[in-house]
Amino acid sequence: MKLITPIPNSVRLGNLGCALKELGIEPLDPLRVSVYRADRRHAAETKARKDVAMYWNIPGTVAVARWMALPLEKTDVPDDVLADARRIQERVPGVELWVDELHTYKRVDPFLVARYSDELTGKVETYYVRVWGESL
Repeated sequence: MKLITPIPNSVRLGNLGCALKELGIEPLDPLRVSVYRADRRHAAETKARKDVAMYWNIPGTVAVARWMALPLEKTDVPDDVLADARRIQERVPGVELWVDELHTYKRVDPFLVARYSDELTGKVETYYVRVWGESL
């Protein structure tokens, strides 16, 4: 597994990013998240092809993996992730939270994602906040 590091200190954060830092939550580096997501999608598709081909005994099986954004309340998250989500909602009213997770024939690699639209500036910030259940 490749390490997903926090956003570098040199990156200027908006209101949501600063609030996350104040809560002790380090937003994840979006470039590293992007690379990680692509790698995991490829690995999930490879594994799914092998699993399906072995189960059905069909060589050359095609399997597709895709990232899906699901409402936080419609998916299972660990208690510590849910606690962080509640802390973010209390600190930043109006923040949108959802889970971005990889799906093949099963769910893997969910992320907690936070987005905030600043009404004064019109700026929209989106951060990958937590990842858990990193298995294929």
